[in-house]
Amino acid sequence: MREELEFMLTEAREFTRFDFDFGFFGQKAVFRIYYEVLVSATAYSRFVLHEGAQFRAFSATEILSQPYVTPYDAFAIWIHYKRELFQR
Repeated sequence: MREELEFMLTEAREFTRFDFDFGFFGQKAVFRIYYEVLVSATAYSRFVLHEGAQFRAFSATEILSQPYVTPYDAFAIWIHYKRELFQR
């Protein structure tokens, strides 16, 4: 995040991890780890975009309504958005 947005990350909390076994395709297993990073409005306003045309924050409902979100990323976002359903 420092390289892409000039944001000095102080803490990232691992939220969830998905493991995928692609052995049936003759491929190795892969995994994706998702982190939660809290960003204040002040820090967000100081982001400097170095690559890409633009950036902006999205709500979970906005992201989940997009047609080009990878399904496993959408699932992780949904779990985070609905995390109270999973808490004891």
